[in-house]
Amino acid sequence: MEKDWVKLTAVVNAQKAEIMRSLLESEGIPAVVINKRDTMYAVLAYGEVELYCHAENALRALEILENNMPL
Repeated sequence: MEKDWVKLTAVVNAQKAEIMRSLLESEGIPAVVINKRDTMYAVLAYGEVELYCHAENALRALEILENNMPL
């Protein structure tokens, strides 16, 4: 990971993470999804999918996610 990137959130659902990334990028905020889930078996998966953005955009990104993503 490049310097000065911060983790915004971590979720279990990879699709939700991609939707959040897409939302941020549509608002002009570059974002990266890092999938740290271990899927050794089809039914069991452990870990989280993390969403990152550059530190200078973090507050705006969190505000966008809070206002646009359901709990």
